[in-house]
Amino acid sequence: MNSLCLFASYFKTNIISAYIKVYLQELKKNHSTVVFISTNPNLDKSELSFLNENRITLFETSNEGYDFGQWYKAMRSYNLYDFDKLTLVNDSCVLFAGLSDFYDWVNSSNASAFAMTQSHVRKKHLQSYFMVFNKNTFPLLSNYFKTHGIKASFNEVIETYEIGLSNQLIFNGFKIDSFVKNNTFHKEFAPYYFNVKEHLAQRIPLIKRKIIDGSYRKDELYTLARMDFEMNPS
Repeated sequence: MNSLCLFASYFKTNIISAYIKVYLQELKKNHSTVVFISTNPNLDKSELSFLNENRITLFETSNEGYDFGQWYKAMRSYNLYDFDKLTLVNDSCVLFAGLSDFYDWVNSSNASAFAMTQSHVRKKHLQSYFMVFNKNTFPLLSNYFKTHGIKASFNEVIETYEIGLSNQLIFNGFKIDSFVKNNTFHKEFAPYYFNVKEHLAQRIPLIKRKIIDGSYRKDELYTLARMDFEMNPS
């Protein structure tokens, strides 16, 4: 199957972190084309060699529009209709298991758009750190990105893309689904925090990096503390 994976990243060093390299190598096992989107124009030569040796394409761009801005700019460099599936991923998670179970589930599902997890905060939507789209969604996907373009603010990105894209798919009759379920979780914050143990029990192959290293945004930290989230990574 001919599939395209766009991997959005943001870091300030000239070195690609080891967890990202592991992630990219596993993605390459499951996609014919993997594109590493970097906002750093000065990657070390050793990192360029790593990408070349693993047949991963480097796409350099400016840092604007968050992950969706990066994906949109990279997407315009490819003819989506050359591919059967599109995967959009970012560097916010640590991958600790293979992706074969996830893609087996995707290939056996009758849905058209997929994610590792979904949320019901505001409206039901796929969580955007790992999403997969079947070819039948490409006309809507291309038109949606072209219509809305690059959003400057974080809140605009969340409203337009994180939530809006899923709901546009649902409105147009496409089924969306997630690999792991949240059961009865309907709190006001992202379920990948509060349901992390349940998701691990359902064999999710990755975990948010900030849960391990505590790199929460200030607004996240306040909300998590108010909701009595257990922040100890152990």
